[in-house]
Parts: sequence; C-alpha cells; structure tokens
Amino acid sequence: MKPITRYLPRELGQLAYDDSGGDGPVCLAIAGMGDLRDQFRALRPLLLAAGWRVITVDARGQGESSIFWQDYSAQACARDVLALLDALGIARAVLIGHSFAAGVACLATALAPQRVQAQVWLGPVLRAQHQPWWTPLAMKIGFAGPWRAAMWLSYRDSLFVRRPADHLAQRNRLAARLREPGRMRALRALMAYDPAQISPHIAAQSTPTLALIGAQDADLTDPAGEAAWLASHRQVQVQLLADVGHYPQLEAPQQTADAMLAFLR
Repeated sequence: MKPITRYLPRELGQLAYDDSGGDGPVCLAIAGMGDLRDQFRALRPLLLAAGWRVITVDARGQGESSIFWQDYSAQACARDVLALLDALGIARAVLIGHSFAAGVACLATALAPQRVQAQVWLGPVLRAQHQPWWTPLAMKIGFAGPWRAAMWLSYRDSLFVRRPADHLAQRNRLAARLREPGRMRALRALMAYDPAQISPHIAAQSTPTLALIGAQDADLTDPAGEAAWLASHRQVQVQLLADVGHYPQLEAPQQTADAMLAFLR
C-alpha cells in the first residue's frame, strides 16, 4: 500500500512525511539531499515486516515539503526531526539518515540524545571530501541554466552501482518535483551543508550507531577510508558493502535491512 502523505506545520512552511502507525518501536528515516522520501520504499516493507513503525520525511525544500524557507541548514533540519517526534508523541526513535541526512540525524542526536535510541547512517557524508579543482565551477554552471534539473538527475544516476527495477519511474517522479518553481533553488541552498561541522559531534556522542557504506560510493573520495575513520569512533559500527554505491537502501535493501535489524536487536 502506498503511504499517505501527511504534513507537519513549521515556521513558514510544512514538512511532508508518512507514518505506518502501529505500536512497534519507531524508526524515522530522513531523505537525502535532492531526493524524495520514497528512496526508502524498498527498505520500508522489510522493516514493517519485522514489527517496526516506519516514518519517512522529506527535508525542507525537498520532495513534497514546502519549497521556500529562510533557513535550509542541517541544524534547522535536525530541529524539524525533533519537532516531528514531538508532534507524533514519540519519546524515542531510531534515526535513519541518508547521505547529508546522516549529518541531520547526528545533529538531532546532539540536540536531544535522550530522544534517540540509535542512529543508522546510509552512505553518510560526515566530513569534507576531496574534490577536483573544477568541481565548484561545474556545479556553478550546472545550476545556472534550464538544464539544472537534468544535471542533478544525471549526477544522481552516477551514484548507483545497481539500479533498482523501478529506478526510471522514481527518477521521473523526482524530475517532476525538481522542475517545480523554486525547488532547485532550495536544493542549491541545502548544498551549503558543511560536513566539517558534524565531525566534532560524532566524537562526542555515545549513541549506538550503524554506518552502512557502499564500497563503490562515488560520493565519497575513499569509501574504505571513510569506513575506517567512522569505525575509529567507539559507538559506531561500520559495514562496507561490496558492489554497492551511494544508495544501500535501494541497491541492496535486504542486506541493508538485515544489517539494521541485527544491529537493533
């Protein structure tokens, strides 16, 4: 059954989310940058079958959430996560964050560690990555013209090693959203995300955390090196997934679910 979109009113906008309901333990999954919360569509039924209540949310400016906000920072997104838990009357939850949203989960945990049972980071971008000198120029040009949505979609495509069977259909849904007036501007604002601000919080936290990293994640300069760095933190368990790119939850959903459920048991 397709999840029903619900909305959480926030200052100057509203956040789109869906909630499976039920009285099981709660996991709240935060979609990555320039994406839709249905990126968890393959993972969701596996978690539901294991008895979990699953909530997924579009970050501000993304998906079905409002486009225009004064603040697109990861800190603001973290406050959104805690506000959603408050609105739903949820005392504690597992936070799942993909890519930049792993940083959002980390910041939410820093703000309210008593609210977070555990964190799961999928393809996390949590410290600055080395970029070729021409990358900023390419991004500036890419966002400058009517081709910007197509540019982003092509870049996103390049992050998959294994594309799911419904990749094209989901890509078309995302393309329709990105072509909405102001949506790419919101994405550009989210791209001001600075992962260097996240690293100190990781070192200070004790919340049990699982990081699942694709061994061929093109969004990371050195996936194995990133895995080793995260594993150096006492509270973080890391699995490096062979033949997987930036989207473990879509490229290897069963493997991702099995790792999560074993970790959370």
